[in-house]
Amino acid sequence: MPPEGATAAVSSPRTVVGSGTPQGCTGAAFMAAVAKGGVITFDCGPDPVTILLDRPAKVVNDTGPETVIDGGGAIWARGGRLKLVNVRIFGNACADVGPDVGGAAVRAFSQSAGLPVLVVHSTFGGAPGYGNACSNRGGVSSIGVSWSIYNSLFSHNRAVGRGGNPSLPGTPGGGSGGGGQSTTTGTA
Repeated sequence: MPPEGATAAVSSPRTVVGSGTPQGCTGAAFMAAVAKGGVITFDCGPDPVTILLDRPAKVVNDTGPETVIDGGGAIWARGGRLKLVNVRIFGNACADVGPDVGGAAVRAFSQSAGLPVLVVHSTFGGAPGYGNACSNRGGVSSIGVSWSIYNSLFSHNRAVGRGGNPSLPGTPGGGSGGGGQSTTTGTA
């Protein structure tokens, strides 16, 4: 793995979103943390929490040398324009069976004006033990969306389903595209 693909130090976060319960992990709290930059961690209680955003969380250049979001990593995007630049997403899992389930790291639908999801200088998985896993497309996945991916690393991601898509009779479906797959073609 290239040096820039290594994990960031998160033991001294600038901001912790939440205070031990899901109620403190709101979209507004997350967006405020991103606006400050630095290392962001989460304290949302013992169970997984989904944080919904009603507008983009914007990273600005004057908040420090980097913004690190250490919170489970996965992104599900519908609408708007998803751009991933200098991100590392690893260790995520989604449903392990099903023909139309995919994208443990990133799942994208209906991007604004039909533009592709843009991925630049990013790592998905990256080393043994860091891969993302899902029934299909452990790294990135989409339906009806194209991708433009530049200078990015996809390794150790897995498609763990079985039976294909559409699923063969008597199987739950899945098993397509470990790193990524899209139902439309993109630029690689």
